[in-house]
Amino acid sequence: MKFLDPTNDVAFKKIFGNDQKKEILISFLNSLLGLKDLYFNFVELPKFNKNEQELKSAFETLQKYGWNKEELEVYDNIAMYRQDERGRIEQAKIDGEKIGVEKGKIEGKMEEKKEVAQSLSELGWTKVQIAKIIKVSEDEVGKHLE
Repeated sequence: MKFLDPTNDVAFKKIFGNDQKKEILISFLNSLLGLKDLYFNFVELPKFNKNEQELKSAFETLQKYGWNKEELEVYDNIAMYRQDERGRIEQAKIDGEKIGVEKGKIEGKMEEKKEVAQSLSELGWTKVQIAKIIKVSEDEVGKHLE
């Protein structure tokens, strides 16, 4: 048996979208809206105050009316889209971390060159000598010494 995601529009309509299931829909929505902590993205079954027979009835309705090919495709497409979106977000985080690490390395090297340039300048080295040692232009040495 395939478990359905009630946050998927197609599944929600199939489970709760007929007048015979109005009470169970109202109970379900009350259980969602009655949560005090808005950070929850799930329904705790103990707060969903319907007995086993009523839940069974909702699933029997779902099985009775079945799914046509188009509804199954829409349901699966929504699920795939959500999974793809989670993947894109995760990949963006990974890419962002890589960029941040690379920027940090570059900034660290620049800071190190600045410190070396300042130390060598304090020892009396010229900008030309410092530029050769830290492998930057004389203008860059001047910027490091400001």
